[in-house]
Amino acid sequence: MGQTSRVAALAIAGSAVVALAGCASSGGTAASGSATVSASAATRWASSVCSSAQTLEQSLQHLTDRLTISIGGPQSSLSQAKQQLLRRLGDVGAAASGVTAALQAPPASADQPVKAAQQQLTTASSRSQQALQRVTSVAAQLQTASTPAELTKDAVALGGATVAAATAAGSFLTSLKQYTSSTQTSIRNAFGNAPSCRDLSSSG
Repeated sequence: MGQTSRVAALAIAGSAVVALAGCASSGGTAASGSATVSASAATRWASSVCSSAQTLEQSLQHLTDRLTISIGGPQSSLSQAKQQLLRRLGDVGAAASGVTAALQAPPASADQPVKAAQQQLTTASSRSQQALQRVTSVAAQLQTASTPAELTKDAVALGGATVAAATAAGSFLTSLKQYTSSTQTSIRNAFGNAPSCRDLSSSG
């Protein structure tokens, strides 16, 4: 964990330093039809949760991507680096909000096991949100960076915060993967039949 944190911190900080240096179905009885509708609604809900979780994971990974700086442009390297990092941080915030919104909208027709899974996922998500608060705090510091040294310092802090957030998000993703093979039939049907959840499960 410590080594991973240092690597991510250095990846973000290194990117900032390099940039600042100038580098560039139908039928059946009424009862079975109702069950089909319920299962479909639960699957759509599960799919939205898994999809939003994937977006969050991707946005966190994007934070460590190299910055692209245009030398000789109207904006300074410092301004360009800040704008790109803040834009990426904005994407993380939007993705986190997407997870929260998806979790808050389980279908009214869902049975008790699915509703229980929603509660468990909400608890797991809250841990991710706590870790993301640190990322948000670093974003506020980044706003006031006025020198390359300050930006680099904030980028190092951002790397550490990103690792913590990514670790928490990884635990959330693990829970989603486990639900695709749950012993509870309704949970397994909801998550296992959702393409985005199957993608998570097949990703390792």
